Amino acid sequence: VVLFNIVDIYQRRNSDANRVIGTLLGSQDKSGNVEISNSFVVQHREANNEVAIDIEVAKELFELHRKVNPNETIVGWFATGGGEVNEYSVVIHDYYSRETSNPIHLTVDPSERGLNIKAYVSTPFGVPGKTTGTMFSLLTDVSIAAGYEPEMIGLRACMLASGLSTFGIAQSIDSELDMIVQTSQKS
Repeated sequence: VVLFNIVDIYQRRNSDANRVIGTLLGSQDKSGNVEISNSFVVQHREANNEVAIDIEVAKELFELHRKVNPNETIVGWFATGGGEVNEYSVVIHDYYSRETSNPIHLTVDPSERGLNIKAYVSTPFGVPGKTTGTMFSLLTDVSIAAGYEPEMIGLRACMLASGLSTFGIAQSIDSELDMIVQTSQKS
Protein backbone atom coordinates (compact mmCIF):
# COMPACT_ATOMS: atom_id res chain seq x y z
CA VAL A 1 0.00 0.00 0.00
CA VAL A 2 2.90 2.37 0.74
CA LEU A 3 4.28 1.85 -2.77
CA PHE A 4 0.91 2.57 -4.37
CA ASN A 5 0.63 5.72 -2.25
CA ILE A 6 4.07 6.84 -3.44
CA VAL A 7 3.26 6.13 -7.09
CA ASP A 8 -0.06 7.99 -6.72
CA ILE A 9 1.76 11.01 -5.25
CA TYR A 10 4.25 10.87 -8.12
CA GLN A 11 1.48 10.73 -10.74
CA ARG A 12 -0.27 13.75 -9.16
CA ARG A 13 2.85 15.90 -8.86
CA ASN A 14 3.03 19.35 -10.43
CA SER A 15 4.01 19.21 -14.09
CA ASP A 16 7.22 21.16 -13.38
CA ALA A 17 8.37 18.80 -10.58
CA ASN A 18 10.88 16.09 -11.49
CA ARG A 19 10.28 14.16 -8.31
CA VAL A 20 8.37 14.12 -5.06
CA ILE A 21 9.64 13.35 -1.59
CA GLY A 22 7.90 12.27 1.56
CA THR A 23 8.12 10.73 4.98
CA LEU A 24 8.12 6.99 5.64
CA LEU A 25 6.39 5.82 8.79
CA GLY A 26 6.51 2.50 10.53
CA SER A 27 8.41 0.68 13.24
CA GLN A 28 11.78 -0.81 14.01
CA ASP A 29 12.26 -4.02 15.97
CA LYS A 30 15.04 -4.82 18.45
CA SER A 31 17.11 -6.47 15.71
CA GLY A 32 17.10 -3.27 13.67
CA ASN A 33 14.63 -4.50 11.04
CA VAL A 34 12.47 -1.65 9.75
CA GLU A 35 8.86 -2.14 8.67
CA ILE A 36 7.41 0.67 6.58
CA SER A 37 3.64 0.82 6.98
CA ASN A 38 2.64 4.32 5.86
CA SER A 39 3.84 7.46 4.11
CA PHE A 40 2.91 11.04 3.34
CA VAL A 41 4.19 13.62 0.88
CA VAL A 42 6.37 16.55 1.98
CA GLN A 43 6.22 19.65 -0.18
CA HIS A 44 9.60 20.78 -1.39
CA ARG A 45 11.33 22.72 -4.13
CA GLU A 46 14.64 21.93 -5.83
CA ALA A 47 16.22 24.63 -7.97
CA ASN A 48 19.51 26.48 -8.49
CA ASN A 49 21.50 23.97 -6.42
CA GLU A 50 19.19 24.52 -3.44
CA VAL A 51 16.46 22.49 -1.84
CA ALA A 52 13.67 23.98 0.28
CA ILE A 53 11.43 21.89 2.52
CA ASP A 54 8.57 23.21 4.60
CA ILE A 55 9.72 21.52 7.82
CA GLU A 56 6.93 22.97 9.95
CA VAL A 57 4.24 21.53 7.68
CA ALA A 58 6.04 18.16 7.68
CA LYS A 59 6.09 18.16 11.49
CA GLU A 60 2.40 19.11 11.64
CA LEU A 61 1.49 16.31 9.23
CA PHE A 62 3.43 13.84 11.36
CA GLU A 63 1.71 15.01 14.56
CA LEU A 64 -1.71 14.68 12.91
CA HIS A 65 -0.78 11.22 11.71
CA ARG A 66 0.35 10.22 15.22
CA LYS A 67 -3.12 11.03 16.55
CA VAL A 68 -4.55 8.29 14.31
CA ASN A 69 -1.58 5.89 14.36
CA PRO A 70 0.28 6.42 17.65
CA ASN A 71 2.52 3.37 17.17
CA GLU A 72 4.04 4.57 13.91
CA THR A 73 7.20 6.64 14.00
CA ILE A 74 9.34 8.24 11.33
CA VAL A 75 11.66 5.59 9.87
CA GLY A 76 12.94 7.50 6.85
CA TRP A 77 11.97 9.20 3.63
CA PHE A 78 11.26 8.47 0.00
CA ALA A 79 12.02 10.13 -3.31
CA THR A 80 10.58 9.36 -6.74
CA GLY A 81 11.60 10.04 -10.29
CA GLY A 82 14.87 8.70 -11.58
CA GLY A 83 15.23 6.38 -8.59
CA GLU A 84 18.72 7.55 -7.77
CA VAL A 85 20.41 9.52 -5.02
CA ASN A 86 21.20 13.06 -6.18
CA GLU A 87 22.91 16.20 -4.87
CA TYR A 88 19.85 17.18 -2.81
CA SER A 89 19.55 13.80 -1.09
CA VAL A 90 22.22 14.53 1.51
CA VAL A 91 20.46 17.73 2.64
CA ILE A 92 17.07 16.03 2.86
CA HIS A 93 18.60 13.01 4.61
CA ASP A 94 20.19 15.33 7.17
CA TYR A 95 16.73 16.55 8.19
CA TYR A 96 15.45 12.98 8.63
CA SER A 97 18.61 12.07 10.58
CA ARG A 98 17.51 14.61 13.19
CA GLU A 99 14.04 12.99 13.35
CA THR A 100 15.18 9.36 13.69
CA SER A 101 18.42 7.46 14.05
CA ASN A 102 19.74 5.95 10.81
CA PRO A 103 16.76 6.73 8.54
CA ILE A 104 15.98 4.64 5.49
CA HIS A 105 16.08 6.44 2.14
CA LEU A 106 13.76 4.70 -0.32
CA THR A 107 13.93 5.57 -4.02
CA VAL A 108 10.99 4.63 -6.21
CA ASP A 109 11.22 5.00 -9.97
CA PRO A 110 7.91 4.26 -11.69
CA SER A 111 8.50 3.40 -15.34
CA GLU A 112 6.82 1.46 -18.12
CA ARG A 113 8.78 -1.63 -17.08
CA GLY A 114 7.44 -1.52 -13.52
CA LEU A 115 8.79 -0.10 -10.28
CA ASN A 116 12.50 0.22 -9.62
CA ILE A 117 12.83 0.29 -5.83
CA LYS A 118 16.05 0.78 -3.88
CA ALA A 119 16.68 1.40 -0.19
CA TYR A 120 19.71 3.14 1.31
CA VAL A 121 21.16 4.06 4.69
CA SER A 122 23.78 6.74 5.17
CA THR A 123 27.29 6.37 6.45
CA PRO A 124 29.44 9.33 7.45
CA PHE A 125 32.99 9.35 6.12
CA GLY A 126 36.02 11.60 6.33
CA VAL A 127 39.03 12.35 8.47
CA PRO A 128 38.34 12.67 12.22
CA GLY A 129 38.17 16.31 13.25
CA LYS A 130 37.94 17.47 9.64
CA THR A 131 35.15 17.94 7.14
CA THR A 132 33.01 14.85 6.79
CA GLY A 133 30.64 13.73 4.09
CA THR A 134 27.78 11.31 3.73
CA MET A 135 27.81 8.17 1.65
CA PHE A 136 24.63 6.25 0.83
CA SER A 137 24.94 2.47 1.09
CA LEU A 138 22.51 0.33 -0.86
CA LEU A 139 20.57 -2.17 1.26
CA THR A 140 20.39 -5.60 -0.34
CA ASP A 141 18.04 -7.34 2.12
CA VAL A 142 14.80 -5.53 1.27
CA SER A 143 11.49 -7.32 0.88
CA ILE A 144 8.04 -6.13 -0.08
CA ALA A 145 5.17 -7.78 1.71
CA ALA A 146 1.61 -7.14 2.74
CA GLY A 147 0.40 -8.17 6.13
CA TYR A 148 -3.33 -8.72 5.74
CA GLU A 149 -5.45 -10.68 3.28
CA PRO A 150 -7.78 -7.71 2.54
CA GLU A 151 -4.70 -5.61 1.78
CA MET A 152 -3.44 -8.28 -0.64
CA ILE A 153 -6.78 -8.34 -2.45
CA GLY A 154 -6.71 -4.56 -2.79
CA LEU A 155 -3.11 -4.61 -4.02
CA ARG A 156 -3.90 -7.28 -6.59
CA ALA A 157 -6.89 -5.28 -7.86
CA CYS A 158 -4.81 -2.10 -8.11
CA MET A 159 -2.02 -3.92 -9.95
CA LEU A 160 -4.45 -5.42 -12.44
CA ALA A 161 -6.13 -2.05 -12.98
CA SER A 162 -2.83 -0.26 -13.51
CA GLY A 163 -1.17 -2.99 -15.56
CA LEU A 164 1.73 -3.31 -13.09
CA SER A 165 3.38 -6.63 -12.40
CA THR A 166 3.27 -7.97 -8.86
CA PHE A 167 6.92 -6.88 -8.32
CA GLY A 168 7.66 -9.79 -6.01
CA ILE A 169 4.74 -9.51 -3.60
CA ALA A 170 3.84 -12.91 -2.21
CA GLN A 171 0.20 -13.68 -2.82
CA SER A 172 -2.26 -16.22 -1.46
CA ILE A 173 -5.56 -15.21 -2.99
CA ASP A 174 -8.27 -17.80 -3.59
CA SER A 175 -9.13 -18.47 -7.21
CA GLU A 176 -12.70 -17.27 -6.52
CA LEU A 177 -11.46 -13.91 -5.29
CA ASP A 178 -9.05 -13.75 -8.20
CA MET A 179 -11.98 -14.28 -10.59
CA ILE A 180 -13.98 -11.52 -8.85
CA VAL A 181 -11.11 -9.07 -9.23
CA GLN A 182 -10.57 -9.99 -12.88
CA THR A 183 -14.27 -9.74 -13.63
CA SER A 184 -14.51 -6.33 -12.00
CA GLN A 185 -11.68 -5.13 -14.24
CA LYS A 186 -13.62 -6.08 -17.39
CA SER A 187 -16.74 -4.11 -16.46
